[in-house]
Amino acid sequence: MNEIVSTLGLLMYALAAVSIFTILFVTISKTLKQTPMFNGGGAVAVALGVSLLCMVGLYRTFVEPAAGTTVSRGHAQPWFEFCLLPYTALALAMLSVLLLLLVRRVLLGNRTKSELPPRALATQSPPAKTIKGSSGKGAPTSRPKRPSKSLEKGKGVRTACSDRQTALQTRALNKETLR
Repeated sequence: MNEIVSTLGLLMYALAAVSIFTILFVTISKTLKQTPMFNGGGAVAVALGVSLLCMVGLYRTFVEPAAGTTVSRGHAQPWFEFCLLPYTALALAMLSVLLLLLVRRVLLGNRTKSELPPRALATQSPPAKTIKGSSGKGAPTSRPKRPSKSLEKGKGVRTACSDRQTALQTRALNKETLR
């Protein structure tokens, strides 16, 4: 019976390791492919190496101490443990962010911004910038709106010009009120 339990435990470790390695590899390779330095095929090799180092760091941090294999720990050099520390932290950070995103999706569901409560929308929008004048009061800045892409070419230009004129008029009024 103990042999079956140990075999199942080993199988569960292997399945967990493969899934964690896949998550790390896909995330790291996507990140590296977006970096201009790794446009070629080097991104896959670097992602493979970093993922393997992350897995070794996770194994040496969590699995070895739980299994009680302290005999092999005595032969380990401390500089190797020190070199694995950033990779272990990277793996833990990536997996915890993935877990938090999963929990957020489960709790909020697939809501869009219009379906979120007003308090949640208030925390997501950035604060308005203000221009301070000599009186100390601030007036909110206004940015000209971009024309929508669905408009025809001629109409889009007219909309952009009218938006620019509106923005210039608003700025002129703000300057007059600050004086």
